[in-house]
Amino acid sequence: MKIVNAAQSVCGCASPPLPVRQRDFWGSSWLALILSLVFLCAPVAAQAATVWTGSKLVFSKADGANPAQAANQDRLTPNVWLTRGASQGLYNAARESSFAHSLSPADTEWASGTTTDYLSLNYADWDTWAGSVGKPPATVGVNAVLHLKTDDIYLNIKFLSWSQNPSGGGGFSYERSTAGVVAPTSHLLSVSMVGSGTVTSNPDGINCGRTCSASFNSGSNVTLTATPASGSTFAGWAGDCTGEGACILSMSGAKGVTARFAAALTFVPGWNLVGNSTEVPLTAASTFNDTVKVNSVWKWIAGSSRWAFYTPTQTDGGAAYALAKGYNHLATIDAGEGFWVNAGTAFSVPLPQGTPVQSQSFKPATTSPAAAGGSHALPSGWSLIASGDSLSPAEFDVAIATSLSTPPAAGQVYANLITLWAWDATKQNWYFWAPGLANSGSLGSYLTGKNYLDSATMPGTPTGTLSPTTGFWVNMP
Repeated sequence: MKIVNAAQSVCGCASPPLPVRQRDFWGSSWLALILSLVFLCAPVAAQAATVWTGSKLVFSKADGANPAQAANQDRLTPNVWLTRGASQGLYNAARESSFAHSLSPADTEWASGTTTDYLSLNYADWDTWAGSVGKPPATVGVNAVLHLKTDDIYLNIKFLSWSQNPSGGGGFSYERSTAGVVAPTSHLLSVSMVGSGTVTSNPDGINCGRTCSASFNSGSNVTLTATPASGSTFAGWAGDCTGEGACILSMSGAKGVTARFAAALTFVPGWNLVGNSTEVPLTAASTFNDTVKVNSVWKWIAGSSRWAFYTPTQTDGGAAYALAKGYNHLATIDAGEGFWVNAGTAFSVPLPQGTPVQSQSFKPATTSPAAAGGSHALPSGWSLIASGDSLSPAEFDVAIATSLSTPPAAGQVYANLITLWAWDATKQNWYFWAPGLANSGSLGSYLTGKNYLDSATMPGTPTGTLSPTTGFWVNMP
């Protein structure tokens, strides 16, 4: 593989990271590799860990209860669902199907003590920690701290019971701290209306346990403040409600008004992979015509397997350079298209206001012509796209199922696509998902071996989903 010269990549017009053929993934299948751009990475300030200090919650699972049912899982976050099978130890049902010694529950670590001293404790996997106090039954009554690693949350936990029933056991119970109520969080809305009024909303019809209200004047931006309902808990607006996309508001003083969150494309210095997830085109020259903020903008044209290029650093927007290099000149980023921005400095721009692009619109054509598929029908090979409905990679794979798709067997996922990739601009690394590896149970080990990021940790809302500002590669058969 030819690696792009680092200085040229930043200061010139070299193209962004591009998936290349790799023979170590299912023979001759396509696989995206990370282009090493370490030179672009400025030190990122570490975010402070979250410590849950709210009221205690008691969770229990009875002997013989089905661990696959949500009622028998303590779903602390989208990443961690604690449960137990008929025997042995705890496991994380969000990531695992059974307990594994020295590994389970995945994405957690444990220590004896309390959150008062959480920074100085010695953490280990649950199996090792339980062994340090005797055996699992000996953990009953022991003060412990549970660290949710991906979420970086620490909480107090104390086991109250541990069943050793040799026939149909698996029961256990514990008490743990909760998140508690945090200060209200504000978010900016763009409102289009005549007159003025007060808005009150339960966002997107989801029962979030809180309402949002604000006063505004015609043509102004509005700050909505979330206020928890009595006795409810939440971890900020984006914690358990859609933080981007449509928010339908009921109003006093005006009727029939639809307001939308002003979802913003946010860029850090270096390569950023984002997307236009609305059914409204975005014009490159008017959006990115700033030579300080933008070095270049690129999108992938799947039909011709070539790049389209724009730069504000040249008077013609890079048209002559594109022609000389065999690129297209980039004028418009259409609905549902992902694109790269090589940024010179951190900045943000709002997404166009419009109807969100739905993932099902990417359904591939089932016959010829392509119009037989969705409105954004995916062709065979690589496509760089964006969707506005905040689905996980597996949910996106379901959304693009056609009448010809083969339904998965029990416990398996759809395999309508080959691989899906999203880029983390701050970590300069790829989130990766492949249904074939997920179905074979080897996705985790593959991610570890290749040092890719687990798509289940993507910072969407909820965690593990493709946000409306994310551009992502899809490789179709």
